[in-house]
Amino acid sequence: MLQVSGFSILGFLMQSIPLDQLNLETLSALKHLFNVIADCGLLELLVKDAISYIFMNPFIWVRTVYKVQRELYMFLIQQFDNDPRLLQSMCRLPRVLDFISNDYADGANIGSSSTTEVKGERLSIEEVRKLHLLLLSLGEMSIRQNIHVSDIRALVAFLERCHDMMRIEDVLHMVMRAISQKPLLASFVDQANLIGGCHVFINLLQRDYEPVRLLSLQLVGRLLVGFPSEKKGAKFFYLAIGRSRSPLEGNKKGSSRTQQIVSAISDRRLRFPLTDNLSATLFDVLLGGATKAGAVEAESV
Repeated sequence: MLQVSGFSILGFLMQSIPLDQLNLETLSALKHLFNVIADCGLLELLVKDAISYIFMNPFIWVRTVYKVQRELYMFLIQQFDNDPRLLQSMCRLPRVLDFISNDYADGANIGSSSTTEVKGERLSIEEVRKLHLLLLSLGEMSIRQNIHVSDIRALVAFLERCHDMMRIEDVLHMVMRAISQKPLLASFVDQANLIGGCHVFINLLQRDYEPVRLLSLQLVGRLLVGFPSEKKGAKFFYLAIGRSRSPLEGNKKGSSRTQQIVSAISDRRLRFPLTDNLSATLFDVLLGGATKAGAVEAESV
């Protein structure tokens, strides 16, 4: 199988299989084949080929019914949980976001490959979202293990180009869960610094969908609170972070940086009605994430 690229050929041929044969029984047989390979201790490359060309080949599965796709992603979650090394090399956050961006972009299955003219049945919006959540659980598993600058770049690109507010909301929820761990939060900030800081999250305050605006505020607030105090002069937020060592800490430089972040939030917030939820979230963020000097300034927003 390895020498003749067996799984690559099998994956290509499976793109031509009639949809009524891409069912739970077929998937069960493929899962059994995978388990035989894994249990026999065969080459890791063969296992990776099986995942890449069969189980993570969207041209095979995105045309299938919801139950088949759900079972497929649950199987992948189990395998990646059993062997985190596979997750790091084969299913990092950029690939997950690419799946969500392309394969379910219109809330329906994509057309089949060029080898067949048959199209899959449409998935409902609810079914698509459930599949999104399964995929995002893979992304969350990946960044919980180790976050790279490529993950932040992919996240930023997704948030900037995506116009589906429900997808953005689900992705932001996933990020919020992941960075609830302090070590990961610090790593997230470090990697984001490499591509320019938190401006992309503040820019989400311009979106028309209030849940996205609230989540973006909460995310900024969590980053502020969790930012290591020893890095309080870093450019990520353009303001000083952490407890004041003395009343003199609110100097001109710190005040200027604080005003920049407050002004950025205020400018975007004023474009929409100030609802009770937005007011409460904004108050939480500014008092929970700013320095004492910044909190005083926040009262003017």
